[in-house]
Amino acid sequence: MQSTSQSIRLACAEKVIITLEVEQLRSGKIPKPHLEKNDQLTVKWIFNTVEELKTEVTELQTTLNSSVILQNHERVETKFIY
Repeated sequence: MQSTSQSIRLACAEKVIITLEVEQLRSGKIPKPHLEKNDQLTVKWIFNTVEELKTEVTELQTTLNSSVILQNHERVETKFIY
């Protein structure tokens, strides 16, 4: 199982790769077949996927932060009890 930081790095790397591919498509450096509509749909799908990944990463960060805060509270409460 990947750690959260590995997942975040992987998502960021995938976003960079996708962004580069989209820029290449837009600049015309990659030969465009006559399927422009498919390309446009693919680009939309890619950007939607990246947005979903951002949301997932944000949720993971929030969950991790909450877990750390709870652990800290438990440690402090444990110190006061004993």
